[in-house]
Amino acid sequence: MKFLVFVLLGAIVPAFANEYCVKSVEEACGDKGTDSTNCNAIYGSIDSIKGDLSSLTLQYFMKSFDYLLLSSNFGTHTLNRPGFEKLYRKTSDDAWNEAIDLIKYQTTRGSTMDFEKDIKLVGDNFALNELHSLSFALDYEKILAKEIHGIHKKVSHAHSSTHAANEEHHYDPEITQYLEEKFIENEAETIRKLSGYTNDLAKLIKSKEPQSSLAIYLFDEYLAKQ
Repeated sequence: MKFLVFVLLGAIVPAFANEYCVKSVEEACGDKGTDSTNCNAIYGSIDSIKGDLSSLTLQYFMKSFDYLLLSSNFGTHTLNRPGFEKLYRKTSDDAWNEAIDLIKYQTTRGSTMDFEKDIKLVGDNFALNELHSLSFALDYEKILAKEIHGIHKKVSHAHSSTHAANEEHHYDPEITQYLEEKFIENEAETIRKLSGYTNDLAKLIKSKEPQSSLAIYLFDEYLAKQ
């Protein structure tokens, strides 16, 4: 079996010499210089979605700042909603940690983070009331989930049978697993939670009119205990 592996490697390397570390090492040991650029952790399709992962990372950094602004909006002495402040502060902290995790993942796969990528701004006005802030957060998470699904599709096996012949395609199950476990499942749970909060608060406000302020106060207390 070992002999067969070496035979296959010997047959494959000459055909794809520019892609393999062994070729770089051979050149480094000879008279062609010391280039070892192929001796890295890059494999699969990490390079093909480098820009997508960089954009997603910056989106999560922006998400952290956006939710921090939402949190500070409800932490003022005028609104004084500790439950909403806690909800958005935790979401901000989680987004920051997820962005850091994305950077670590890219370096683990031999890629680098591009901090010059443009990012899509979701909004710039965070002086929202309680119900509007929940609906804003729900839409925010759906936009992020859509972007993550787009990256997942680019490297998924399901996409490989449908892409056009002239379209560059790469299949990378390790990236799909990472996205599913670290982001897709979390986004699904976050969207479900926020949609529940939005509908519950809307029903409370409607049923408690004209004492809607009491309903909001009770809902904020509920969030503070979560």
